[in-house]
Amino acid sequence: MKELLIELNGEIKKLYYKYDFDLDEIDEEDGKIELSTRENGDVGEEEYSEIDMGNAEKICDEILTDYQEGFKGYQVDCQIDTCDEWVHLDISLF
Repeated sequence: MKELLIELNGEIKKLYYKYDFDLDEIDEEDGKIELSTRENGDVGEEEYSEIDMGNAEKICDEILTDYQEGFKGYQVDCQIDTCDEWVHLDISLF
């Protein structure tokens, strides 16, 4: 599974870098790529930015469109979450 996640990460890296997201972890156990940003978040107020949230949605939409038939036999899914000024994006294979 780790090799597939690394390969998928290589294919989507330009996309998430374009929107200032960083790779946090490739989680083999849970089968996901974990990304995050606080590029436009308000650190002092601990509030995430609607810009970052919108960018996460754009990344998800593009990934789900590009991989609607799956990736190497696996389905692809995206999950967006926030914590304080951070926007987290998990891309999963299942």
